[in-house]
Amino acid sequence: GLSDTAGGAFLTIQKAMTVAFVDYDLGGFGLTVQVRAGTYAEVVSVNGEQTGAGTISVIGDEATPSNVKVNGFSMSGCRCTISGFQILSSGAHGLVVSDGATVRQKLNEFSVTTNAHIFLIGGKLSAAGNYKITGNAAYYIIAQTRGWYDMSGVAVDHSIARSFLQQFCFLS
Repeated sequence: GLSDTAGGAFLTIQKAMTVAFVDYDLGGFGLTVQVRAGTYAEVVSVNGEQTGAGTISVIGDEATPSNVKVNGFSMSGCRCTISGFQILSSGAHGLVVSDGATVRQKLNEFSVTTNAHIFLIGGKLSAAGNYKITGNAAYYIIAQTRGWYDMSGVAVDHSIARSFLQQFCFLS
């Protein structure tokens, strides 16, 4: 919850994000959810806008994203920043941005994903810092129906040969 202790911290990223989005009026300020190293067998899902202007940041290990593994993020209608995670998914997509969400991502590592590393449908994603592609996927990015991605001035490390079973990028 509100303290970084064994008894005070939330057990899941999902619980922390739910509390941040439901219980707090940001009033123009930012709120940070700090995530400790570990493997989180969950898809963190946010559906709806937070109360009050401001952005919620969920931050793992920005120096070594592979220390904080998560099975994906699904962000719908919200304003947030996702940073410092190894994002992998055996179910579908690694990072989903949809329905008017505005998401910034940086210093993440996109690992093995069944479908797309990034899936955009009616949402805006911007890369606010360098990141890596370290795992195979069917697609790197799928952007559909007003899906928008800005990665201006950002370096993407894909120095290890990757296999994209369908296409690197699919736009419709």
